[in-house]
Amino acid sequence: MKIERLIAIVMLLLENETMSATTLAHRFNVSKRTILRDMNTLNLARIPIYAVRGINGGFGIMATYKFDKRLLTVTDLQNILIALAKLNDWTLDDQTRMTLDKIRALLPQAHDPANFSVSDAPTTGRQQLAALRKTLLAAIQQSTLARITYVDRLGHQTVRRIEPYQLVYRNASWYLLAYSLERDAFRTFKLARIVTLTILESTFVKRELPTTSPVQPVPTDFKLVKLTVLVKKDVRDKLIEGIDTEPLVEVDQTHYQTAFVIPDNEYGYRYIAEFGTSLQVCSPAAFIAHYKAWLLQIIQQNGQIL
Repeated sequence: MKIERLIAIVMLLLENETMSATTLAHRFNVSKRTILRDMNTLNLARIPIYAVRGINGGFGIMATYKFDKRLLTVTDLQNILIALAKLNDWTLDDQTRMTLDKIRALLPQAHDPANFSVSDAPTTGRQQLAALRKTLLAAIQQSTLARITYVDRLGHQTVRRIEPYQLVYRNASWYLLAYSLERDAFRTFKLARIVTLTILESTFVKRELPTTSPVQPVPTDFKLVKLTVLVKKDVRDKLIEGIDTEPLVEVDQTHYQTAFVIPDNEYGYRYIAEFGTSLQVCSPAAFIAHYKAWLLQIIQQNGQIL
């Protein structure tokens, strides 16, 4: 297949300074004209192929492009492309997008994961986070001080001057590892809680990073309960994509019954509430009581009369 030949050519050129069209043609049992077309295809994919004239001439790849020489199969490239595409709409910088385009250009249409989109449609919130991440990445690379307005999980708002060091993707959220000049210590800030960001003119000398993980694991000091629920068939996909469930059992033409484990706290209540009237909690009674009390607080807070 052409795609396998193109990948093999790239790997051979990474291993050798130059290789002649004749040598490559014999290696792959194709004509020299086919090899020349392959070189043009690789150039279109932004792989910097150059030609050397003369008796010892041939084709090569610019040294600045070469990397660790490990053979990648079509499946390897496809998996890389899928992983990048999952973040494509809101987390990739321009250089990473260019890499994605290079890989996609090497894959034939039948193998291109773009034929089955895995990216979410961009939303305003995601676009704001993407812009924030891009600005912070530039500040990290240039060792530039920044000032942020930050709201913690308890709703307390503070203004911090920080030395940004590292962006971390953990537990489906982006975090910034930075040195807080006010606290005189490293701190972790969730990007979604940064209200304003100002890049200052001053630069800083980088400190040694802490050895412990910059993002603490999700707390587990809460009670987990097993729920039995009835769920409408039209939200089956949302349920199984969001949580590990037991096998869904059809109970009638419009509903499934299943069970899953969830925290008995506000995080669990919020998750159940996302389904609206499409999900009914059948048991346990204690969780139902807690969930109803939480919903009642919301209703009362918004001034509605039961």
